Amino acid sequence: MANLFLPLKIRKFILLIFSLGVCQCHWQTVCSQGSNKDLVSTPNGLSYEILKPGDGAAAAIGQEVVIHEQMGYLDGTILYSSKASGSAVRFLLGGNQVIDGVDQGVQGMRTGEVRKLTVPPSLNKRKAYPAFLSPDSTLSYTIELIEIIPPQEFPPLSARGKIIQQVGFNSITIEYQRPSVRGRKIFGGLVPYDTLWKTGAGSGTKISFSGPVSVDNNTIEAGTYALMTIPGQDIWTVILTTDTTYFIQRKVYDPQKEVARFQVKPQSTARFYESFTIDVDVVPHNADIYLSWENTQTKFSLKTGTDELIDKFVKESLLTAQSQNPDLYATAADYYFFGNKEMETALVLIDTAIKKGPKSWHYRLKMDILEKMNRNKEAIEVGDAAIKFLNENADKLGWEANTKQQSINHFRARIEDLKEPTKK
Repeated sequence: MANLFLPLKIRKFILLIFSLGVCQCHWQTVCSQGSNKDLVSTPNGLSYEILKPGDGAAAAIGQEVVIHEQMGYLDGTILYSSKASGSAVRFLLGGNQVIDGVDQGVQGMRTGEVRKLTVPPSLNKRKAYPAFLSPDSTLSYTIELIEIIPPQEFPPLSARGKIIQQVGFNSITIEYQRPSVRGRKIFGGLVPYDTLWKTGAGSGTKISFSGPVSVDNNTIEAGTYALMTIPGQDIWTVILTTDTTYFIQRKVYDPQKEVARFQVKPQSTARFYESFTIDVDVVPHNADIYLSWENTQTKFSLKTGTDELIDKFVKESLLTAQSQNPDLYATAADYYFFGNKEMETALVLIDTAIKKGPKSWHYRLKMDILEKMNRNKEAIEVGDAAIKFLNENADKLGWEANTKQQSINHFRARIEDLKEPTKK
């Protein structure tokens, strides 16, 4: 009872001594459990022994850890205990937030592991030394790794975007980062006029082609290129260059690495684009690339050469009747029909398909081609031929009766439509 009348400072001192004694008993228990562990010495003078093994992944530089530590002299004198103070220690490994001896000694520990460290003066450097601690002291630390804090990730300010688009026989891939407006003035502000821009955020925008393309009469071979621009108030300059690391390395810009440089006109948009956006609009079988941000949009066109390749194949392999695959001729006719070009060639191709191996859809396509050519009378005759074909062959083709009748009804309806006086 008399202790209650002791001065406050003396009572706190007695409590601290008592706490250190309790913690020392805890550490002594742990030490006695692991006293047979091997001592590990490092080249810089740090040594340690594992008193209690832990589990899980090993702590590494760059991770935040939580430890309990007890510091003292080699003779057993205890100078500080985090358990006695009631506060564990949290710090970043490799972040110069604790003395080097503790930082290095904790590296490689696993959760629950207890180590006893012997820290020489060279690894005990501090900005300020407490009165009880000499700069020349060799210290003993008992460390318990309580937790490795998992890293907290934050969403990027400029979200990554990736477009993979098949265009004709070519595959176009665009990888970029999408900065947001966030209330700022973009063009003429954040993005200065008449200055080379990475066209996005981060390390810049990359565009890849699986095959050759043509841009503004420039032939671009298959490969990966940096897409750069120089925005202007009235004119933008678009650049494709093989230098995909310029905005990473910040070296001297080399115009010799450009494969294309051309100008396009920007325009205002009714839609507000909060984040920088790249779109690929497939214009059979080519592409328009749109760059949009804030209320500004510009575009440029890519030609894949697909139409030229198809024309070459049709002329060399199909119109010479080399192939024996009827569907190949019909698919080529379909290609010309939906491309709204060379209807006479499409008609030759679909006729060849019907001769080599007729199918119901071949007749439908031929009717469509003739109707587009304003040759309705011939289209009606094809419809009649299709009905005759189905009546004679549907069973051989394994069609069910209702499927056969639905197809016949379709051709009859088409015929009636073509007979209407409004049809040409």
